[in-house]
Amino acid sequence: MDEQDQWQSRRRHPRLTKRFVVKFRTKDRPEAQWGISTVNNISEGGCSFFSETSYTVGQILEIEIQFPIFKEYMRFTGEVRRCEADKNKLPVRYGVAVQFLEIEEEKKKEFINSLSFLLLRKQP
Repeated sequence: MDEQDQWQSRRRHPRLTKRFVVKFRTKDRPEAQWGISTVNNISEGGCSFFSETSYTVGQILEIEIQFPIFKEYMRFTGEVRRCEADKNKLPVRYGVAVQFLEIEEEKKKEFINSLSFLLLRKQP
């Protein structure tokens, strides 16, 4: 079993491959500038995206994702589970996988329902 298969087998939630704007920065440095990217994939439990910054596994990030159904960014706190350099790209980008620790409570149900709806729509 290769590394990608191992990650797939550990996932608890189905992934949606859809592009949403994501902003992120380390939680312990609220004065830091936001990194901006697009989500590669997302689930109820986490997301992945590319970053120009390398993060350490276990590092806590503030994350804001723009979903079409919400007027404002939705806020998350997440723990970096994986950060790997994509050396085929110059400048080097890092693939970051984050597990959500906290989801903005008042939008959590809508977020989960929206993901479920989009996942059902993409099935044949």
